[in-house]
Amino acid sequence: MLKPEINAGGDNVEALPQHVFLVMSYSISSDLSCRQSPKVHEAEEAIGNGQLDPSAVFWETRQQKIKRQLLWHPADIICVQGVQSIGYNERCSETHGEWFSNDEEPVMNHLVHLYRELAMKNYGVAFSPAMKLPGSSSVCLGNAVFWKRSRWQLKNFWAVPNCAVCTELTSRMQCPDLVVCCSKSPGVYAVEWGEQLDKEVLLNELAPLQCQLLQQAAEQDARPVWCGDFGLPAKDLLEGLAQDWEVQLQQSGGVTLNPKP
Repeated sequence: MLKPEINAGGDNVEALPQHVFLVMSYSISSDLSCRQSPKVHEAEEAIGNGQLDPSAVFWETRQQKIKRQLLWHPADIICVQGVQSIGYNERCSETHGEWFSNDEEPVMNHLVHLYRELAMKNYGVAFSPAMKLPGSSSVCLGNAVFWKRSRWQLKNFWAVPNCAVCTELTSRMQCPDLVVCCSKSPGVYAVEWGEQLDKEVLLNELAPLQCQLLQQAAEQDARPVWCGDFGLPAKDLLEGLAQDWEVQLQQSGGVTLNPKP
C-alpha cells in the first residue's frame, strides 16, 4: 500500500533541531480503488492466498495506516506520489481552503481526506494532477508536497503539467530555503499499467524537470530537493540524468548534483 513501509505505531514526537530538516517521500497505491488497475488483481490474489487483509482494499483502512506511517518521523516535508483526487486541477491548501474543507467531500477524494488528517499536525499541501483514471472524466492521480507550517512558509508553488508539483519554501528556523519537487510522470504510470517503455522514454520525461528545478533553485538561492517515483533503478536514473552534472553518491544513499566544470 505504501512503499517503503515504516513500522506501525504512534507518532514519533521527538522534535528536530532548528538547523536540521527532514524530507520523506512515498508512493501511494491510490489506484487500488480503480477496478481496472493491475494492482487490484494483485491485491485480490494476495487476499486469496491469505497474504493480505481483505480490508486493505478500502481507502478508509489504508488511510489510517498511511497516516501513521507518514507521521512516524517528524518530517518537515512529505512528498507523496500517486495520490487520488477529484478534478484535474492544481490545488493548494493555502489558496483553495474552501475546496479542502467541503463537508460533503466524497471518500474517493483521497487527497482531501489525507490532507485533513495531516493538517491536524499543522501540514499544508500543494497538489498537481498527473493522469486521469481510465474511464473517468474527473478522478485523477497526482503528486503532492506537504510541509510543516510551524517550520516552513510557502512562498510559491507551480505544476509541471502531467508530471510534478514544485514548491518554494522559506524556513522559519535556521535552515536554507528550499525548492521541493515531487514527481511521478505519465510514463511511470503507463509501465505500472502494463505498457513496455524503454528507459529513454522515462528519462526524456524527467530531463526538462531536472533543468527547471535546478534553474529555479539557483535563481532563488535555495537548495533543490527532488523526490519521486521514477520507475527506474537508481543506477539508470543517475547515469541518464548526469550528462551535464557530476553525481556524488553519499554514504546515506542520497545524491548530490554539481555542475561539471
